[in-house]
Amino acid sequence: MYTHFKEINDLIKKSSNIVLTTHVVPDGDAIGSVMAFAGYLKQKGKDPVIINHSVTPDNLKFLDKKNTIRVFSKDLKKNEKLINEADVIFILDTNDFARTKSLEQILLDSPAKKVCIDHHMGLKPKMFDYVITNTVYPATCQILYEFIKDDDEKYLTKEVSSALYVGIMTDTGSFRHPRTSSDVFMVC
Repeated sequence: MYTHFKEINDLIKKSSNIVLTTHVVPDGDAIGSVMAFAGYLKQKGKDPVIINHSVTPDNLKFLDKKNTIRVFSKDLKKNEKLINEADVIFILDTNDFARTKSLEQILLDSPAKKVCIDHHMGLKPKMFDYVITNTVYPATCQILYEFIKDDDEKYLTKEVSSALYVGIMTDTGSFRHPRTSSDVFMVC
């Protein structure tokens, strides 16, 4: 981990316009991450916007019952405006702007602070203003669990926890992959 949780919480406090995004063809960890983090931010009085390149897969739509995730191409002008006016952009479950596909250049060009929260190898930290990473963890949702718990366990609501669980469960292959440790089970 490069950035301390407190630095990110200080950044959140100072930010009015927050955008969240994840990688192309999102899986359970990607959608779980953006939905859990959005739920956490809402409890802190923020109104985050989620903008993804891809539509949410049918099997994960239950995490976004209100259909809040915006698809970048469906309203380019509005989505570009939201990204350009953002104070901070959280790139979750990917550490490579290219994996955001159609959002890549607009994200890079945005004056917003860029925060990467991810568990994959191959990070280029200089691409981001802040980085929280742990490649030992099997899912970004486990990092987010630690982040939210560090702030205050009261933010681990049923909605937030369900999204975190989906991310961890799917990225561990239903708890079968090698990085599934006893810590993973304790978190779940």
